[in-house]
Amino acid sequence: MNLLLYSTSRDALYRRILWIINKLASAAEVDSLYDPESLRQRLAMPLVKPAVAVLVVTNERELTRLLRLVPLLDDVRVVLVLPEVEDHALVKKALQLRPRYCTYADSDLSDLGAVLAKMYQVSQAYFGKAEELRFGSG
Repeated sequence: MNLLLYSTSRDALYRRILWIINKLASAAEVDSLYDPESLRQRLAMPLVKPAVAVLVVTNERELTRLLRLVPLLDDVRVVLVLPEVEDHALVKKALQLRPRYCTYADSDLSDLGAVLAKMYQVSQAYFGKAEELRFGSG
């Protein structure tokens, strides 16, 4: 599984999310990106499937920039981490990114870990079956 972590800051929240991700995936499977242009360039490149993008949104302005990338997210499973403020307009706007899961920055993030673990398990099972089909007897 290819995992992209997007966050404009390397604060405590970023470090907590990175710690969760590193428990699930090797560092070689994780790309950390810190600005929208780097994310756009990475999404424009071929991705190992399945790809998951954890997008940490800090404010509405940043979300607006990310919405420009929607066409590049067609084959990517998006997981959103929204700011602490439960702004219904922001959440409604964030849903345009078609996330598989949303959580808030002020949560304990155990839910994020569980969701990413499940996505990782599913991807491993899928690719395991694909290898059996490709390299099976016959």
